[in-house]
Amino acid sequence: MSVQAASPTQPHENSTRDSIRYAVARNWNVAPGLEGAKHVRVHVHLKLSRSGEIVGAPKVTVTGGPKATQQAIAASAMRAVLRAAPLKNLPTDHYDDWKEVTLNFEPAL
Repeated sequence: MSVQAASPTQPHENSTRDSIRYAVARNWNVAPGLEGAKHVRVHVHLKLSRSGEIVGAPKVTVTGGPKATQQAIAASAMRAVLRAAPLKNLPTDHYDDWKEVTLNFEPAL
């Protein structure tokens, strides 16, 4: 199972990306035995406030695998994101680098 924060490229952004990824990944639980789970990819695009709160509704995109498995994994990804919020210890002086984040959820990894 893998959660990745996409986009950052600067050294401080890598640290921020790791912080976001860790906060969300520790809250992500996928039910075992879901048919075709290894083929499902979930992308959750978030907008964040300076305090790390989620602003608006995250945009979820799901591909691969059976529809029921997609729904189950997408729901578990959203629960993980919501449980991790507000995201803590993000560098406010680099807010422009993390005000929008896309998290990639891949249960097969």
